[in-house]
Amino acid sequence: MENNSIRTTVHEDNKVALPLTVNQRITSRTRHYLARWHFFWNIVNDPQQNIDIVYCPTNEQEADYLTKGLDFETFIKWRKLVEGW
Repeated sequence: MENNSIRTTVHEDNKVALPLTVNQRITSRTRHYLARWHFFWNIVNDPQQNIDIVYCPTNEQEADYLTKGLDFETFIKWRKLVEGW
């Protein structure tokens, strides 16, 4: 697989999830993640995949308008930004 210069950035608003994306630290609280996250850890830690994971505060998370119940003004704000209307 060739190393592309295009990088993918994943914006995460969960500060607890961020360290779990790069560290395969298994504890009694995270052991049930092992099967689900094993594939993800391999992808994120592979330098050829060009994936960056960065913190994004919840109030700046554009995808929330699709997944969370928002008040009308916040919904309209994100809809205009993402869809343009």
